[in-house]
Amino acid sequence: MPLRHDPGHLLAAFASRSTPAVTWYSADERTELSGAVLARWVAKTANFLVFDAGFAPGDTLFVDLPPTWRAFVWAHATWLAGGAVTFREIDDPDVILTDRPEAWAETSGDVLALALPALAMSYDGELPPMVSDANAEVMSAADQLGAMPPLDPTAIALAGPNLRYADLDELLDGGSAQRLMIRPATNHELVRQLASQLLAGGSIVAIDRDFAGDCAAVATQEQALPLRDPCR
Repeated sequence: MPLRHDPGHLLAAFASRSTPAVTWYSADERTELSGAVLARWVAKTANFLVFDAGFAPGDTLFVDLPPTWRAFVWAHATWLAGGAVTFREIDDPDVILTDRPEAWAETSGDVLALALPALAMSYDGELPPMVSDANAEVMSAADQLGAMPPLDPTAIALAGPNLRYADLDELLDGGSAQRLMIRPATNHELVRQLASQLLAGGSIVAIDRDFAGDCAAVATQEQALPLRDPCR
């Protein structure tokens, strides 16, 4: 039976939306992405993984980042490519996406360095040998999603807990058409919450862990419903 929440369905759920899909408040900036802009970033990242990085079904990408909207982009792109994403360290991931490339200089996997600011077009800093600039690589990828590998429902989609693609229906259920405010403690939480909201026609206002502003004022300004006390 076809999956209700396969990666292509998730992309279609927000690709045509001109309204905000995610609004991110960090210590330094407010970043707002419409559904269409978010979909373009997902498509460019998936194209880079499949056509430039040689990422194949069954490969695993470790997201070694603090909570960030970019984690959703890379997780969704990984699913479109038929691979597995993990948000915690596991043995021998094929690709490591990190904002601290110096920590992975001795790894055997491919390392991609990612700068987190919304307008970063390249990694700001010296890269260790054999580490690629994820920002620059994705910027040069095509905007339109290319032909992705066929989906295997029995393949692992989320490594660590080892959830298969067939499990995504259950994982990504539970969203609403509301605009919710959250303060995600992990990228796993962020990706699950944002994906389920987008599938249900809603959106997310996410407060970065380093944000020191008035969360109640943000909720009022963004007309967002706090899922729980976002400043707790």
